[in-house]
Parts: sequence; C-alpha cells; structure tokens
Amino acid sequence: CCGFSPYKLPLPGGADLGDHPYTVKAEFRDALDIVPQGGVRSSDVTVGRITDVQRAPGGWTAMVTMEINGDTKLPKNAEATIRQTSLLGEKFVQLEAPKEPGSGKLSNGDTIGLDRTGRNPEVEEVLGALSLLLNGGGVGQLKTIAADQGTRPGHG
Repeated sequence: CCGFSPYKLPLPGGADLGDHPYTVKAEFRDALDIVPQGGVRSSDVTVGRITDVQRAPGGWTAMVTMEINGDTKLPKNAEATIRQTSLLGEKFVQLEAPKEPGSGKLSNGDTIGLDRTGRNPEVEEVLGALSLLLNGGGVGQLKTIAADQGTRPGHG
C-alpha cells in the first residue's frame, strides 16, 4: 500500500560498517530466504549487512545489495556464496577471495556476477541425496567395497 517495509527499518546491533562503508551487489540464481538486514561475512567474520534483495532487471535471478565495512579489503574478482549459520540457522552472504585473486580491489558500486556466485546445498537437498543413497543400493555397494578391502594382499 504505502511503500512501508519492515525490512528497511534499521535494527540495533548488526555489523559495524565503520565510517566509510561501500556498497556492492551480487547476482544469484537463487536467493531464497536471504533478507535485508541479514549478515555479510568474510573469513567467518561479519563485515557487512544486506540492504536490499530484488529481482535482477530482465531476468529470473536475484540482485542482493550489501553494505560492507570500508576496512574490508577483497579482490575485484571476489566470490559470493549463500551460506547458513547452522542446520536450521539464518542465511548470510559469504564474500571470499578466489584461489587466484586478480588485481584491483572490490569497491563501491561493483557487482559480483553469476559466474562468481553460488549457494550451499539446502538441507532438504542433502537429506534427499542421503535418502537416495540409503534406499537406492548405495549401502550394498559400501558393503562390497568394505568386503573387498579385507581380501586384498596385506589385509588380514
């Protein structure tokens, strides 16, 4: 109705953004349960907060806007993933340097594209895969592998 959103209200606590925070966006294929005021971490330390989540222009992806503490230094080709604090905990965005960091640094107005974003598997996906393993013959294969180990030379 009136453009009011509880997600836009400032909350006490949260990330220390310092005196000169910068804004970065990241495009995700799936940003389910990511909400404004959620955390942004780097090396397991909270370095920012999510300020907005919207559908990306002209697509079926989500654009997540984040404010990052100005003292946080990440390479220009930083990667973003959606993670969870625990099995049923809140979701947050994890920013990390790739294995081979590029030149330059992530700065105000930069966007992390789909080629550098991802998410951890959902709990339901992990449990579904485990169920397939347990019900689909995977256990029988494990038994065969274990039995073969006992008949190899040098074992037993």
